[in-house]
Amino acid sequence: MEELDIKIKRVKEMRKLSSVNRWELMLYSAGTPIDLDISADFITVPGTSELRVQLGAHYTCLRAQIVRKLLDYVIEVSFDVKEIGGKADITDSEMLIDPEVLALMLSVGVGALRGMVALRTEGSVLEKHPVPVLRIRDLITKVSGSSEASLPEIHFHSER
Repeated sequence: MEELDIKIKRVKEMRKLSSVNRWELMLYSAGTPIDLDISADFITVPGTSELRVQLGAHYTCLRAQIVRKLLDYVIEVSFDVKEIGGKADITDSEMLIDPEVLALMLSVGVGALRGMVALRTEGSVLEKHPVPVLRIRDLITKVSGSSEASLPEIHFHSER
């Protein structure tokens, strides 16, 4: 792979899209399985070379036959992609990015999400259920032929 110049402009917590259900966390019974869904959405900013990736970690559990939300945590990673040469085709209305570059961006984003979730869940029951290490290239391969602007949700089941 040739050398690329991708700049991370910022990483921020999306407080309006994030929520913690303290009541459900308090009622959580140890040993009850916790499910984790990972979401990713790609947002272009028209007229710029900025690409934003919103990544979310969504924790739920089953109590009394009802799925209960424990935590929704969303971050946004902004990249400046104008200096990646032939690896991107940028117009005012769309941005087409090489799957290898996209995998690199998602890897950075998921790493940031893992760290930020670890900080937010420290001392809670979710501390034992971190965002797992993902093989981003496998996910990109599955959706590289898709016209969707986001990856499908990724689901994990944890029994700790």
